[in-house]
Amino acid sequence: MSDTTIDLHGVQALASLPRLRVLDLSKTDIEDDALAALHTCNTLQELKCSETMISSAGLQKLQQALPSLNIHHDGVFAEGHNHEDDE
Repeated sequence: MSDTTIDLHGVQALASLPRLRVLDLSKTDIEDDALAALHTCNTLQELKCSETMISSAGLQKLQQALPSLNIHHDGVFAEGHNHEDDE
């Protein structure tokens, strides 16, 4: 789904797929509300979300909901700070 016009409804539909394991939302306009749709996607193992409008707080909430999820992010968030600042 990278570099597409996917929106909240699209992510909700994808999250309902019973065998979804890897999702690439990089280079999309996805925001934190779309991440909330993934909180119950227990099959998801890897999320790529570089160059999005996702905030550090949104990623932290998702990581709490899915602790084993491997998240790939470029570290630049909508607020304009780096993920490394959160550690």
